[in-house]
Amino acid sequence: VGGATTVVDAFNMRTWGLNPIPIGPGGVVDVTSDNRSLLLIDSARAAVRTVAAPDSLRVLSVAASPDGRSVALVVATANAAYVGTTPLSSWQFHALLREPGAPRVATMTWARDGFLYFARWDSTARTPVLARLNTAAAGLASVPERVMALPDACLVESVTIAAAARRGACQTRDFRGDVYLARVPGLAR
Repeated sequence: VGGATTVVDAFNMRTWGLNPIPIGPGGVVDVTSDNRSLLLIDSARAAVRTVAAPDSLRVLSVAASPDGRSVALVVATANAAYVGTTPLSSWQFHALLREPGAPRVATMTWARDGFLYFARWDSTARTPVLARLNTAAAGLASVPERVMALPDACLVESVTIAAAARRGACQTRDFRGDVYLARVPGLAR
C-alpha cells in the first residue's frame, strides 16, 4: 500500500512452491516444489538463489523470522518430523521439536516475542490447540508448550497469529462465515 509494485520474472511453478513468503524489505522465500530446498530472492534486483536441505530431509513449510534473516521450518524424515530454524545465508538447521511419525504442524507464525506459534490437533483432548516453541531454546523439546484450546470448529491448517502474538484467526468448518479471534494468554502489550 502506497509503494510501487515490482515485477520479478523469476517464478516457475515447476520450481517454486505455492506459498511465497515476504522477507526483509523486498525479498521472497518459498519451498521448492520438490521439497528439497528453499528458494530465495533477497531483493527485487537480486538473482534467485537456493538453500539446499540435506538429502534426508523434506521441507514441508516455512515461516519468516520477524527480521527476515532466518526461517522456521517443518521438515520430515522417513520416521520423524522436526520443527526448527535456519538462517537464510546457509543451511544451519537448529531443531526445536522432534516428533515421531508424520508432521502434526502445518502453518506457523514466528512472532516478535521470539516464539513460533502453530495450531495442532491434540489427540488426547480431541480438540485443536494453539502451541508454541521458544526459538532461543538450546535443547530439543519433546512437546511444545500448550498456549490455549481453540474452538472445535477451527481448522488447524488455517490458524494464523499476528506478528505481535496478541491475536489470531482461523477458518471454520461450518458455512456461517464466523471468524474466531483469540487473545494469547499471558501477553499484554
